[in-house]
Amino acid sequence: MPSPEKHCYQVHEFAQLSGVTVRALHHYDREGLLKPAARSAAGYRLYTDRDLVRLEQIVVLKFLGLSLREIRQVRQQPAPRSVVPMLLSRTRHRKSAWCSCPSEAPGRACVRN
Repeated sequence: MPSPEKHCYQVHEFAQLSGVTVRALHHYDREGLLKPAARSAAGYRLYTDRDLVRLEQIVVLKFLGLSLREIRQVRQQPAPRSVVPMLLSRTRHRKSAWCSCPSEAPGRACVRN
């Protein structure tokens, strides 16, 4: 159990604080991405501020297009810089999928028949 000076949040409080659904938090727990810091005597998941930092990392990596499997791999790496080549590769791949047609508005995908 975390030390008494750390504030613990139950899953619904943590979900509200982070903007992530309770269902997503349960899924991240099952997938091993974000295990709660502790469990209450009744078995409820308890999260700390440190867990919030971990969750923010997950959310950012997910936003950048990494799959949950890739996020797990990145988080297991000792050096977070190892994610940079993967992100650059994804960015280049996405750019190549976007149209550079002058008739299309910038940032919009081409519709090809």
